[in-house]
Amino acid sequence: MSAIANFKKRREAQRALQNNNAGYATAEKAAPAPENEALSLLAALLGCDVDGAIELAKKLLEQGAYIAGLTEEQLAAVEEQAAADDKEEKKEPQNDTVKADLERAATEIESSAGTLEGAAETVNDAAEQISSAAGGLEETANQLAYSAGDIGQVTADLKEATAELKKPSAEQKSSRGGKAATQKNSSNK
Repeated sequence: MSAIANFKKRREAQRALQNNNAGYATAEKAAPAPENEALSLLAALLGCDVDGAIELAKKLLEQGAYIAGLTEEQLAAVEEQAAADDKEEKKEPQNDTVKADLERAATEIESSAGTLEGAAETVNDAAEQISSAAGGLEETANQLAYSAGDIGQVTADLKEATAELKKPSAEQKSSRGGKAATQKNSSNK
């Protein structure tokens, strides 16, 4: 078979299935389910409509209530208690969400505080390093000042020595030597 033929068969099968399901759904809507006699009796005992009878009965069973011989006043008290319990159940999730939000906010604040503490420590460390560097610079400046003083002293000493070397002396301190004073003899040969 070709792909087109397979496609057409699948398409026809889907349409047939949809038509069958639609027919079944309309048949269900047209013929409502017959009322259960036990359900209507339960609704009458609880003093409510048939739709809410099962839900109310479940709530009463959860609370451990007994229906045997209840007067209308007792039944009203039970219903009020059930309604109050429903309100508390509705409030509890709200309280839980508020508690969860508060706990989440507290956790975020603690995290932020930890971050701030870390930043403060970093700033303190940087301040100590700057202070140490400033002390080092001051020491270096003092050493340079002493070195400049020493260089000035050496320069003055050099100038003094140079000045002394440049002065002509009044008397020569050394003689030319004994040989230089005597004349040289020339030999005639």
